[in-house]
Amino acid sequence: MKKSAIIAAAIASLVAGSATADNTVYGAAHASILNQDIVGGAKNWAVVTNTSKLGFKGSEDLGNGMKATYQMEMSYDLTDGAGIGGARNSYVGLAGDFGEVRLGRHDTPAKSAFYAGGNDHIGDSVVDLNGTFGFAEVRADDVIAYLSPAYGDVKYAVAVAPGEGNGTTAGDGLTDAVSLGVMYAAGGIKVGVGYEDFADLGNGTDNSNMNLGGSYTMDNLTLGLQYQAQTAGTTDTTIFALVAAFKMDSNTFVASFGNRDVDNNGAATDADVMNLGINHAMSKRTSVWAGYSDVSDTAGGLTEGTKLAFGMNHKF
Repeated sequence: MKKSAIIAAAIASLVAGSATADNTVYGAAHASILNQDIVGGAKNWAVVTNTSKLGFKGSEDLGNGMKATYQMEMSYDLTDGAGIGGARNSYVGLAGDFGEVRLGRHDTPAKSAFYAGGNDHIGDSVVDLNGTFGFAEVRADDVIAYLSPAYGDVKYAVAVAPGEGNGTTAGDGLTDAVSLGVMYAAGGIKVGVGYEDFADLGNGTDNSNMNLGGSYTMDNLTLGLQYQAQTAGTTDTTIFALVAAFKMDSNTFVASFGNRDVDNNGAATDADVMNLGINHAMSKRTSVWAGYSDVSDTAGGLTEGTKLAFGMNHKF
């Protein structure tokens, strides 16, 4: 069966089941015109897709304060003919006053904490923090996740994942990967703290991330700091970014500056990063944006060069 027919059948099933469950079809169509001048690499114009996606999500009331939840989300390539891609956040869950348990492929709690800091203002664009600075954000397979209810202004989440191996190429336990995240939001303050360890997923190699981010909004101005420490075998990486965003009517002006430092057994490299962007909201669901990114000095694990892009994002 063709992929388009599968999607049509899934939508029809959702509509048919709407009498007994809360179901939503959603997604984003996001593309941009990109000019890039990369040292030792591409020097061209391109039209690229920017995390366009299609998803289905919903819940069913089970009574006694309980509900079943689900989400099935996939990527979609708007520009190069690939069409439907791999799975994004996709799970089945059970929610109640206790919080929610989810099983599937899911953003780790540490990734949720990264975004809870409030510093990624034009996401999935040429000035996206993880794309330009190399902040690690993981969407993990085989996740068992717990999301807490709100305790005042604080929420937390924890997740584990088995390596599903036999002890030779990957771990064979239930907690071969562990991730934690704590999120705080009150007034104009947002804070996210996360830690994750994937040491047992591949022959015991030490692989972990710790991130801390926070922002403060005063009227139309938001100032923030994002920090991350990564360990992968003998390589240690530290990243920090200072972020500012200023809203003026339907426009948001964004700037971020920072550094990525890599130390591999005493051999150090680093990169300086500068991003400038503007996002114009044409409606609640549609925006256009322009962005410029520059990575300079030694590579530090990043691609040195400049990128300039103009994009449009429609969410549905």
